[in-house]
Amino acid sequence: MKLLMLSYVYSPMVGGIETFGQVLAHQFTRMGHDVAVATAAPADGSSDDGGAVRVVRSLEWKAVEPLYRWCDAVIYNNITLKVPGPLLLRRKPVMVIHHTWLRRLDNTLGWQDRLKRWAVSRALNVCVSQVLAEDLAAPSHVIRNPFQSDLFRQLPGSVRDRDVVFLGRLVSDKGAKVVIDALKLLLSEGGCPRLSIIGRGEEEARLRAQVSEAGLEHAVTFHGMRQGEELVALLNRHRVMVVPSVWREVYGLVVLEGLACGLKVIASRSGGLVEAVGDAGELFENGNHVELAECIKRTLRSEETPAWRRKVDDHLALHQPYVVAEQYLSLLEGME
Repeated sequence: MKLLMLSYVYSPMVGGIETFGQVLAHQFTRMGHDVAVATAAPADGSSDDGGAVRVVRSLEWKAVEPLYRWCDAVIYNNITLKVPGPLLLRRKPVMVIHHTWLRRLDNTLGWQDRLKRWAVSRALNVCVSQVLAEDLAAPSHVIRNPFQSDLFRQLPGSVRDRDVVFLGRLVSDKGAKVVIDALKLLLSEGGCPRLSIIGRGEEEARLRAQVSEAGLEHAVTFHGMRQGEELVALLNRHRVMVVPSVWREVYGLVVLEGLACGLKVIASRSGGLVEAVGDAGELFENGNHVELAECIKRTLRSEETPAWRRKVDDHLALHQPYVVAEQYLSLLEGME
């Protein structure tokens, strides 16, 4: 099958949608399909995906139209109105994979959201979580996200000499402040685990100031941006990952990456994070640093058991790239 993926963001940009698109495109090619990706994401000078996937760095119709004529089906990796042609022409099967809420940050529907909701009613919709499917209020299938299982893994011989890690953009929505508040509480109780913060963002200076004001300089390390094997090696040195988003996450790929690296995961009870964690981790109330502090204490004291390991393995098995790709291909073949 010849598949055209339209993805406003893509590698080398870093993020959940970017990673998803690249993982799925590569898995499709491994399964014998021809894949082209059209994206607005600029190249960084390296070869595009090692040549495995054809990448066109433009979403202008003059660049997309030849690919549209070539393909058997179109996949929108998140809806974008930058390329309305396939949705309007309806000459070929169109699938839209939803990664974000189609509404404003204040939970209202803007004209853009209403237009997108009308546009996707003309396509086969797939949501990456059940909560997103319920919010879309249109017929849709639910297929969970894949993770980079060839990258995120437990490294033999790793020594877990660090306690807690936060991995994500340093913006208010991601809730790194809540973890620091939890550590401040634990410090006041006479004990304080060590925290690593991995990521960059507009809140970094404010978070550093918070750490200093709380007297936690000895316990918190800012590592900046880490990627690839360097990131995996650093994750393998930790025991617990905290995903404290205060925003209602659609899913939470970072949860799977942490579990795959052997970390115990604590996440906020926020939207799709509940589905990302499943039975393999702990949840706490959004923004509640007191409950988070208790979860951290309890989790650091707990021992890894065979029952927990089985839960993690079973959960990760559902998110293997080939398992997810087969579900997408089954839907695409049914559209022909």
